[in-house]
Amino acid sequence: MVLSITEILILFLALMGPTKALIVYAGVTKDMDAAQKRAIALRTVMVASIVTFLFLWAGGAIIAAIHVEIPAVKISGGIILLLFALGLVLGGGKDDHANEGTDPATFPLAMPLIASPQGIVILITFAAAVKENDTSPLILYVALAITMVINLLTLLFGARILKFIPPAALMVTLKVVGVLLTALAVQLILWGMGDLGLVPPIGTKAH
Repeated sequence: MVLSITEILILFLALMGPTKALIVYAGVTKDMDAAQKRAIALRTVMVASIVTFLFLWAGGAIIAAIHVEIPAVKISGGIILLLFALGLVLGGGKDDHANEGTDPATFPLAMPLIASPQGIVILITFAAAVKENDTSPLILYVALAITMVINLLTLLFGARILKFIPPAALMVTLKVVGVLLTALAVQLILWGMGDLGLVPPIGTKAH
């Protein structure tokens, strides 16, 4: 299973993109001035970038250190992604709000809204898979960097964006993304099962 940079970017944006974070960001910064909003946006993306790039860089080493086989990582990552996707589609999850006395840039904006648990799992999964296939991880770093730039621009221009795209439209978008992620999660599980010989291997098509 070989993904193009476009496919990886879409996946990263779905899992670590700005859609849900923008709604929360608009709420926590509504009474702040422009300078404070910019500072929150910059800190949010900086913290999220440090966390995600660290897990991408160390993903293969983490898997090796705990002696987990790559197929198990793919299957477990697929299960976590499936649960997350079903939560988007069916609803029922609780909203993330900043607690009193905490920096909203760190929680909930950077973590868990951008550097999300399911996003970190996918980063570790892909990092381990790249190491297993002995291919360059550059495509992952490029896709993640583009994702963080999009996050920053979206938060910086969040007020203007929400003038044209109401929060309700963003929530509908999340539902649609959830359906697509459900299919991807199943494919990821089948990928791991194919590595174990439990199902026919997923075809590897070059892009």
